[in-house]
Amino acid sequence: MNNLFSSVYDIGIVGRLIVLILIILSIIAWGIIIEKIILFSRTRRTSKKFFTLFQIYSDWYNIEKETRDCKPSPYLNLFRKLFAESQNDAQTNRSLTLFKDEDGAGDKLLAPLAIYKSLADSVISRELMPFEKRLVFLSSTVSASPFLGLFGTVWGVMQAFMSIGVKGSAAITAIGPGIAEALITTVVGLAVAIPVLFAYNLTVDKIRKYENQLQILASDIIKQIVQGNIHGGSQI
Repeated sequence: MNNLFSSVYDIGIVGRLIVLILIILSIIAWGIIIEKIILFSRTRRTSKKFFTLFQIYSDWYNIEKETRDCKPSPYLNLFRKLFAESQNDAQTNRSLTLFKDEDGAGDKLLAPLAIYKSLADSVISRELMPFEKRLVFLSSTVSASPFLGLFGTVWGVMQAFMSIGVKGSAAITAIGPGIAEALITTVVGLAVAIPVLFAYNLTVDKIRKYENQLQILASDIIKQIVQGNIHGGSQI
């Protein structure tokens, strides 16, 4: 490790600048990754009670009452929005009725079914925004770091050949600094990009799982609302 630091100190100004940029990118990227880990962990904790209550209670009033003091989570927020909309429908006597197609081919649901679906999509998009925030920086770091390292490689090799031309010798003392610059920038570029790439892919996969779970939850809630209204009662 000491040899690595001393080698970085010995390389040229361009190589140092590239290494410095890569280190800064890495620090910011890992700050974002740690932020996502904390966010995922908090979401898992805050969602646990809601899912437990949602499976236990068939009366959604009880769920709403028991979760009033709970910290917000994407799943709880989705439930609250759809529950509030169903309450608004009940107060305004707006119902989910059936009507025949003009050609008599089958039945369709009138609004507000479309309103529920639109509301669910809107809530899901809004709830996923904190998770997707600054992901562009991570993907940019993954893409840019190897190219910065490659630039350092080309620059270092070029410096080595220039030293050969100036000194008229291919001795290690002549080409050593340029080759060291080339290798160090390459190693640092890959060392920054590879871990961030894995973290970025895991983060995106986790977000997609959240999105799928939210869509499934929204479909389940809307289905229960529709069934309750169609049969003239309420399962809420």
